[in-house]
Parts: sequence; C-alpha cells; structure tokens
Amino acid sequence: MMRNTLVLLAVLCTGEALHAQIKDSALVRTPIKTAEEFGLLVAFNQGSSRGYGEIGFSKNICVFDGHHPTGIAITMSSEIQNVRVINSKIGGTDETVVAPKISAWAAGGASAIAMGINELYYTNFKVGCAVIRPEIGFGIEKFKLVYGYNIVVTNRGFIPIDKHIITIAYCFKLKAINYTN
Repeated sequence: MMRNTLVLLAVLCTGEALHAQIKDSALVRTPIKTAEEFGLLVAFNQGSSRGYGEIGFSKNICVFDGHHPTGIAITMSSEIQNVRVINSKIGGTDETVVAPKISAWAAGGASAIAMGINELYYTNFKVGCAVIRPEIGFGIEKFKLVYGYNIVVTNRGFIPIDKHIITIAYCFKLKAINYTN
C-alpha cells in the first residue's frame, strides 16, 4: 500500500515538469482572414416526390481562422419546379411552380455544421402559399448539404409541397467586395 502511494505521489509531482512542448509555442496563431463576396447561388433540392433547381444571388462572408473555414450567406433566389396537379374533372396537368426565396445560413467552423432559415412563397401564378424552412446539415464556407422541413404558414391546401427537403448548394464568387488579412 505504501509503495503504491509513493508511486502515485511521484507521478503527480513530476507530471507538471513533463510537457510535450513549450507553452509559448502553443500560443502562435495564424492570422484571421476574411473575405466578403457577391456571388451566384446554384442549388438542387430533392423532396420526397420530386427534385428541382434553384438559382439566385448571394452575399457571402467567409472567415478563415487556421484550418476552420466558416461562411455566412444571405441569399435571394428562386426555386423552380414542374408539378403534376391532379384534378378530378380534367385529369392531370403540368404546372410550373416558382418559389421566390430569402434565406440566411452559416456553415463551417470546427464542426462543419450548416444551419439556416428560409422564407419562401410557392406560387403557380393563380394561388400561392408562404412557407418557412429551417435547415441543418453539413457545410464548409460557401457549400452546404442540408435537410430542411417545410412549415406551411398560409394556404395549406395549395399544390403538393414536399415536407422534407434535401438541398445541396454552392455560392460561386462573382465579385470580391472586401478582403482582409
């Protein structure tokens, strides 16, 4: 018992002197760089019943802190899809549905998580409905792969809108606004 106590005491007392590196070297940091850009958002959305494209403009703020790139995007875009509407009197007809969209999302960091919120207005130019879509998934800088859930706010009886959406999106740089080192 006494021998075990002495070994434990020796390990505890000498542990402070055993460092893998000098403390000052751990404080060296790479400079934080930021980039502010105006971009083109291109995305593909896949619902449970159909897939559709999205195109629009974005303002991106990218922060490079060592090896953890982070991005924030504010976008104005439009989802465009072709929907088959079933009517009991005339059968099925194809309609184009457009959804103007405003969204904001952040992606990256040490965990590479992307989170965002979208406001959409689905319309076939006769009727429409407002939708809020929170989303979460994987993302780095100007790229995201997320799962979203459509919450219908108005006109719940509108054409079939997928509740669950998988989105893959990227913001291509059109113009650099501001870079800092």
